Amino acid sequence: MNSPIFTAVQNDTELNDRAQLEQHCFKLLNQYGHLIFLLDSTLNPSIFDDVVNVLAKKNIAYIPLAIKKDMATSDLFLICIDDHKVFEQVKDDLLQNLIRNKDIANDSYFVHGFGTTKIESLEELRDQIRNKLVVSDQGRKILFRWYDPRVLIYLNDILEEKNLVSLLDNFEAWHFLHPTGFYSIESSEERTQIKKVPLRSLNKAESIALDLVELSNSVFQQLNDFNEVDISQLHPVNIHKTLLQAHNHYGLENNLDLVTYGLYGQIIHQDFMAHSLVTDILYEHCVQGELSFTDAMDYLDSELYSVIQQDLNV
Repeated sequence: MNSPIFTAVQNDTELNDRAQLEQHCFKLLNQYGHLIFLLDSTLNPSIFDDVVNVLAKKNIAYIPLAIKKDMATSDLFLICIDDHKVFEQVKDDLLQNLIRNKDIANDSYFVHGFGTTKIESLEELRDQIRNKLVVSDQGRKILFRWYDPRVLIYLNDILEEKNLVSLLDNFEAWHFLHPTGFYSIESSEERTQIKKVPLRSLNKAESIALDLVELSNSVFQQLNDFNEVDISQLHPVNIHKTLLQAHNHYGLENNLDLVTYGLYGQIIHQDFMAHSLVTDILYEHCVQGELSFTDAMDYLDSELYSVIQQDLNV
């Protein structure tokens, strides 16, 4: 990729202040005449009942996640708000659940994002998003949750520019929250010049990278419990790169071993495997012995972490 399709604005008022989020929503509503929210009630089917009851049926579009699934009961759905009074009625529910995404320990992303669309009807937007949810992954069809902030933050580095632009092309503007920032995707003249190619299938490298996304998110959450780690200085994208190195260079495939590698890569040093203290332990217990990577690393005394850091930072 030549440049990121979207970026995070960290330490911005929109990231830290609910009032600023509300103000930004009103700004979009005034500018474009509508607001689109992508909602997900999978983990709590009744969480948006009050919101749905306020909206007219024409302002709700359910996105089926399976071929035969009843569209009226889908957990993933779009809402369109085109009236200031309506937004006043639903904003508390929407923004409260949106702000939950800032919490690193949060596993329930009920609001995936909000913005505006260039598509004339909500049903057409629904259909276009639905057509992008299934891709071929090494010969099998999978549900691709590209819209989820916990996936979307990685796609600048995983997908080709032409495919990523195609995924996001339905939106004139799109914003989402993540513990690492307030992310913005804006339509621009530069983006319109990029040739858009729908993502129909993943190549092997993309498949491996997407498989590691969930593990990267797990490492990111677990690191929040370590006092020696400044979580504000970490980014899941960098953790993901460390996991790719573990998989592609060192051949680690077991999920527990990959998570262990990701944790050591942030707690000690991203190149900890290059240090002789580590390689000696792994040779003794993995090569000569029969221990897994995770079990072998238990023999590394935590008092040696600082020694490894100092040596590798020289």
